[in-house]
Amino acid sequence: IFGLSISDIAQSVGLLLGPISVPSDTPNCWGQGGSSTCRISAFLLTAGMIAVPMYICFISWYYLCKLKFRMSDENFTIKTEMKIHVLIIVIVASITFMALILDTFHAVPTKTHCKIAATPLGCRVHPDFVGACDAIITIRVDTLTFIIHSLRGVCIVAMIIMMSMIYWHATKQIRAFHRNSFCCRPTVESNPNQHPSREHMSYLSSLYRNEIVIQTSCFVGAFCITYVPDSIIYFVVKTGGRPSSFLKYTYRYLFPLGGLFNILVYCRPKVASLQRDNPDRWWPHCFWLVLRAGGDIPDQAFLNDGNGDGDGDGDGDGDGNDIEQQREGRPRFSVPSIYPFGVRNEIESFDSVEAFNGRSMTAEDSALNLDLEEI
Repeated sequence: IFGLSISDIAQSVGLLLGPISVPSDTPNCWGQGGSSTCRISAFLLTAGMIAVPMYICFISWYYLCKLKFRMSDENFTIKTEMKIHVLIIVIVASITFMALILDTFHAVPTKTHCKIAATPLGCRVHPDFVGACDAIITIRVDTLTFIIHSLRGVCIVAMIIMMSMIYWHATKQIRAFHRNSFCCRPTVESNPNQHPSREHMSYLSSLYRNEIVIQTSCFVGAFCITYVPDSIIYFVVKTGGRPSSFLKYTYRYLFPLGGLFNILVYCRPKVASLQRDNPDRWWPHCFWLVLRAGGDIPDQAFLNDGNGDGDGDGDGDGDGNDIEQQREGRPRFSVPSIYPFGVRNEIESFDSVEAFNGRSMTAEDSALNLDLEEI
């Protein structure tokens, strides 16, 4: 997430500086810069455009490792995370510095920013007015842009495959859980009220599966609406066609919103979980609370505390007695949210994991139980 945020910032800075970084001798534009400012903004924009899709793709890989392969955060950090950062940095640095050395950073025909583009300005769209494109620069531009769009294609295909694997894994686990959960009698006598009903477990299973479908669709959808229009424009121009006005406006207004889409997709599971537990709160309010908590679900003490003393009891004395009184008599076992898809299990009436299962734990159930617990 940190690498994605840095990449998004670089991309956003390149877009913000774009209109004024265009060389001042460009007619009918806001440009106040020169060739150096154009190269700097194009460098930042290109680096972000390459790194963001790759980080989103590897976040999908993290989710796959977390849910399917049961990899802990510590193991993922030690075995995988640093390699991912090094790989992305090497690829981004190789392409961007190659583009800089080969003199391929120029203003785009819309005169709104600089990136890898042919020269002179508008030579692909209006060759009769501005002249033919520089042949050597055009070959370099075509090669680099093909590499960038190919990386995007690889990322989106990899994301679809990994998200499909996550969904199929969840479906198999739920089926196995339903086969085994109610086929055996409890091994120990216990209060029948402690055992979840079939309807409740079906609801939780359906909720878990639906959250995975929604979240995987959001990841792929946010990626597509941000980067696919740009790729379509590239291939249309490459084949000698002219992009439609709708396609150009779609790219112009959706591409800068990629960072916002990433925030919404990342926070959506936590917001949905918080809203399920607090149906009286509106979605914007839950979204604000998740942002204040650093992108995570705030605890109940934070939600109850209205006076700022941090104890959560609301009386301002800092002792938290009210919360302790509320907790008296309640069971100790409570299933927290499922990460990364934020399915908060509402079962709070079981004294142990065995009571939650309604019987002794079996190896066939353990995988889904970890999904339902994330302990």
